[in-house]
Amino acid sequence: MLNSSDLLARKSIYLGWADNSNTFSMILLCTFPFTYYLALKTNKIKSILLYVFSFLQLLVLVISYSRGAILSAFIFYLILMMIFLFTKEYRKKTIKFICFSLLSIAIIFLVVSLIDFEIIKNIYNNLTKVNLESLNGRIPIYQKMMKDLMKNPIFGYGLLYNFQSDTIYLWGHNTFLHTAYSLGFIGLCTLIYHFVEKYLFTIKKIDIKKTVILISFLASDFYGLIDVSYFLPNFMIVLIVSLIIIDILYKEEDVKKKKIA
Repeated sequence: MLNSSDLLARKSIYLGWADNSNTFSMILLCTFPFTYYLALKTNKIKSILLYVFSFLQLLVLVISYSRGAILSAFIFYLILMMIFLFTKEYRKKTIKFICFSLLSIAIIFLVVSLIDFEIIKNIYNNLTKVNLESLNGRIPIYQKMMKDLMKNPIFGYGLLYNFQSDTIYLWGHNTFLHTAYSLGFIGLCTLIYHFVEKYLFTIKKIDIKKTVILISFLASDFYGLIDVSYFLPNFMIVLIVSLIIIDILYKEEDVKKKKIA
């Protein structure tokens, strides 16, 4: 029977809808900006609950051991916090959230250390287990895929074609490269066109709400450079809902303009 230390040392977590920790960490990566923004905009009771949920999202993201997601969160959530700190309306609440998070981390660290310091050591070892020479096995995958892609560059090899025929299905660990390998340069050009449209659609008449969505997109797409994102249905649901929200915001702006006119 596994003890708490053993459980927290494992990276592979099956949730039914998420076949491993990378999948659910990417969903957390996308949704944290929305949760935190709602915490800033709601009343006291809801706000406290959403602050707690925001912190828990960050905590679970860390113990997912998805280093790509953690790196992306560190970069883009830091930018998000800086934006809120420089926005007068949200400055005080953001400072409170940062203090609350740091205090909670300190308490959790102290309690867990007293219960079983091996848990802390396992978490640290998992987070720092990085092979810079191969990027944890990614470079050989990239080299293999690019070499095979040159043999069939236009249409690729088809969805779910396994470039490692002697193993279980292996993802390409890069959304663009995996798209090119699966759907060829035609598919890659289509994906690039989508990205251009998505970001132009988001930054048009940018405001704080669209900025939150933009950070969500940037964080998930940065992660997609070191893992595959666009081929996962759960992620696509979040993406589609985000684009619908942007469309609703534009319609609200048009209604306001008509009323003013």
